[in-house]
Amino acid sequence: MAALRDAGYVQSAGGRGGGWELARDLEDFTVKDVYVAIAHTALFALGPADDNPACPVEAAVNRHINEGLSSAETTMLRIFGKKSLAKIARDVTLSTSGESSGQVKRHMN
Repeated sequence: MAALRDAGYVQSAGGRGGGWELARDLEDFTVKDVYVAIAHTALFALGPADDNPACPVEAAVNRHINEGLSSAETTMLRIFGKKSLAKIARDVTLSTSGESSGQVKRHMN
């Protein structure tokens, strides 16, 4: 939570019933914003082998793996940058109310 606080997304509320609360409207930040604030590792939990760095085959394969992962990460972060947390909250509300995802478009406008 400290990383989200430092980014200005949440704040602590003291007193009885205190805890963490949003510091901004959900419409004001995206999944990418949260990822950037809290991510300390790579987006994907896979990567190149590091068994034998002197092996030319491993080195060549690793270059291709890194290229693919970099491209995938760029694409994912672009998508994450277009997804507001408000949109996700609306989807959750609709899914828990029994409405289908096909009806989401009608409620957004």
